[in-house]
Amino acid sequence: MKRKFIALSLLLLSTLGFASKWEVYKSPEGKFSVLLPVIPGRTVRKLNKTINTAGGSVDMKIFVLKSSNVIFYVSYADYPLKYIEKASSKKLLDNGRDGALNKVKGSLVSEKEISINKHPGRDIEILAKSLKLYARLYIVNNRLYQLIAIAPNKNVSVLEIKKFQKSFKLLN
Repeated sequence: MKRKFIALSLLLLSTLGFASKWEVYKSPEGKFSVLLPVIPGRTVRKLNKTINTAGGSVDMKIFVLKSSNVIFYVSYADYPLKYIEKASSKKLLDNGRDGALNKVKGSLVSEKEISINKHPGRDIEILAKSLKLYARLYIVNNRLYQLIAIAPNKNVSVLEIKKFQKSFKLLN
């Protein structure tokens, strides 16, 4: 009986896309580390993108890994100090939330204030047509970090997404 239960549990986890092996991904230039699933034949893609903000043009560094049903996304952008000094952390986090809502044309399911090493952040869940977006945003000095997991509405392992989000650490 116990063997059947274990076999059934393993089968269920595999159908939900839950990765069995995870590795720490470090970005020394981004000053962060995060756990990402090991997916045979796939590596983290690094992208650079210039975005226009109320504070001017900002270069964003993006790190993306796609699993069978979840896209893991970490990014950071350094805002000009003048803009950071004028805008509150709350306003910057609101802008990040609103940008995500507009991008996926979704609705806000939940939002909670969080922090990392005493730096303010936001935990957000957004529902769009056929997907859910799970995001954590942090303001660390003049840097905005975004951890985003995008998954279909159904058959997704929220445990996998939470593992990714909770593993994020700032490096010195």
